[in-house]
Amino acid sequence: MKRWHWIVIIVLTLLTLVGQYLEHNYWWEAIPGFFAVYGFVGSLILMHGAKFLAKKFISKKPDYYDDSITKEQDVKTNAH
Repeated sequence: MKRWHWIVIIVLTLLTLVGQYLEHNYWWEAIPGFFAVYGFVGSLILMHGAKFLAKKFISKKPDYYDDSITKEQDVKTNAH
């Protein structure tokens, strides 16, 4: 990138950081990094909630596909 691109990016970043403290509508907007932490915690809640729901409603018990049932059926139907 050209030098003036970097200057524009740095100036806009500084203005964003300063503007965050000067003009905010709610108290949490003035806390540095609030939305980063809020997003991270929200993603953790979504991941763990999805994991809980998957275990509760989707997953099967470890012995769901038990071999003993199929072996008994094979013995009964085996012609040998």
